[in-house]
Amino acid sequence: MKDANRDHPRILLQKGKRHTKARAEIFALLERSKNPLAIKDIVERVTANEASVYRTIRMLESDGLVSSIRYPDGLVRYELSDHHHHIICVQCGYTEHRECHSVEDTPNALSPRFPEILGHEVTYFGRCVACTR
Repeated sequence: MKDANRDHPRILLQKGKRHTKARAEIFALLERSKNPLAIKDIVERVTANEASVYRTIRMLESDGLVSSIRYPDGLVRYELSDHHHHIICVQCGYTEHRECHSVEDTPNALSPRFPEILGHEVTYFGRCVACTR
């Protein structure tokens, strides 16, 4: 799903942001992660303090570089933005990513009253094979 060749400094500079050590660490961690991470998981894996992690995640999310997903356990987890949907097990939290076709590219696809679609979020919840045994 994720583009392993992302150029963190260039992407941040294009968004008018400085490339700091904390931002680079968080960006790289999210890029390596196979699943979305909660703030506490990010804090445990980077050298930046908790306040810096929160600020960086908020900044990256507002710039569209990071997406948030609310899990059934109530925690919000974060991942780099690329367009896909999630299937999350409500029992163990196992997550699968699914490719999807975007309606953002098709004006009026959903409603003629909304000629510009800015984004959407779809998350499916269920129980995985291991939890249904």
